[in-house]
Amino acid sequence: MSFPELNHHTELLGRWIAIDPRGGQGIAALRSGAVVVDCDVELDALCNRLDDARMTSLTILFHGDRPRA
Repeated sequence: MSFPELNHHTELLGRWIAIDPRGGQGIAALRSGAVVVDCDVELDALCNRLDDARMTSLTILFHGDRPRA
C-alpha cells in the first residue's frame, strides 16, 4: 500500500507511521481519507502504544530514509 501524500508531511520523515485507512481522528489527515494516528522513530515504541490503545487494522510503514548517525 502506498500513500504518496505523505510526501507533503515532512514532519513525519524518518519515522514509523501508523495509518488508519478507515479515516477518523488522527494527527494528520491524508487526501485518500486515511489518517495518521501515531508515529515514532522506534518501531517497538509505536507498536507498544498502539497495542496499549487497542488500535487494530492499521497500516504501519516507514516514511523516507532512515536518519543517519
